[in-house]
Amino acid sequence: MKKIIFYMALVSLLSVSCSDVIEQYETEASNSQLMNRDLTSEDETKYAEEGDPTILGEQLPIPYTIENMMAAYKSLLAEPKAEGNRSLTAVNIRSTHKYIKFNPATEDELETLQQSDLILYDYPLDKEVLVVGKFYHDPDVPADQPTPQYATVRNETALPAGISYEILQEV
Repeated sequence: MKKIIFYMALVSLLSVSCSDVIEQYETEASNSQLMNRDLTSEDETKYAEEGDPTILGEQLPIPYTIENMMAAYKSLLAEPKAEGNRSLTAVNIRSTHKYIKFNPATEDELETLQQSDLILYDYPLDKEVLVVGKFYHDPDVPADQPTPQYATVRNETALPAGISYEILQEV
């Protein structure tokens, strides 16, 4: 009889403990789902309908400028020296790449660019992308002319000959 009472007490104690654990787990899971939904609902990538263009927003700062890298470096130097940042005094910040806007005047020039080893974008990389579409055509360029192409290129990389370009930023 004592064993039966003991086992019944043990079973009821375990069921109460398990239900508390299950309830806590369900609450945490629900909170986690709400947090994930809140984070992704505002930051979800928006896509255009099939065949519609990319839509750009505001101008964004270029984080990799020499000025920004120097500011970050000075900020790190201002921190107390610790085991992980002892080598900061030997950093040489300099331009290694160029952010370039190519202005192909003809479809042949555009094809020459596309056949090069450059990684090209048909939209400016320093603009917010509001809606991702299949293409972007600069509104300042006539529809019958190719849109500018953008790339970040190592300083020593040879650029395709005969295609107009401008260096937008040393990075």
